Amino acid sequence: MTPQETTILLGFIQGLDNRFVPDQKSVSAWMNVLPPDLELQDAIGYARHHYTESDKGIMPAHIVGLHRMAVRAEREARGSHTAEPTHDCMDGFVLVEEERDGRTITAAARCQLCAESQRR
Repeated sequence: MTPQETTILLGFIQGLDNRFVPDQKSVSAWMNVLPPDLELQDAIGYARHHYTESDKGIMPAHIVGLHRMAVRAEREARGSHTAEPTHDCMDGFVLVEEERDGRTITAAARCQLCAESQRR
């Protein structure tokens, strides 16, 4: 994403969450964390999704996780058999989709690979 697109994304987030106050440092930091193949409209959609499911503040990891899930689902739908990373968690947690009251929500769950390696 370009600096202008990142600024638009952070402005959108600020419109949803007045606790979030972006500045030039946050634009630079988010740009360095967000995937290079992430499109602005997708990022805005992921932020919208986050705030429809949670009243907690958003972090780049939320958008990155939703993007990874969408890319993985797209690959599976196309039947692509590209090798996937064997370990894809964020600080010991992964994002999972769950059904609750007839709605699909995204939730964090402990990474099983991290949990297994800690037991050894």
